[in-house]
Amino acid sequence: MSTTIDLKIQNAIAENLTKLCEWSANLSITDIPKNVLKNAALILGDNIAATISAAAEPEVYAYHQHLINSPQVPQATLLCQNGPQVSMMNAALGNGLAITWNELDDGYTKTAVHPGALSQP
Repeated sequence: MSTTIDLKIQNAIAENLTKLCEWSANLSITDIPKNVLKNAALILGDNIAATISAAAEPEVYAYHQHLINSPQVPQATLLCQNGPQVSMMNAALGNGLAITWNELDDGYTKTAVHPGALSQP
């Protein structure tokens, strides 16, 4: 693929991503159909439950303790017992590890959630 084509693709992606971000930033909850909100709540609940359920696993617990005890500016919640505040990076790492620990949807291709695990902001 030539550099010109690469730049055209990159520009098209940037333009469309900008449109998507603008659309979503202006979206009101009343614009979203109730069935979509219901499914989103189920998926979010499932992901949070999977994340929290793994927090007591020895390997996840040890990693979380390492993240909690690291020098950092508290900015985000680590989804485990007592929900400690950690840096955004440590929350992403710890929650990302935990969500994949007990979540088994990645092997089930008919599901609307996962593959690759979602991590809530």
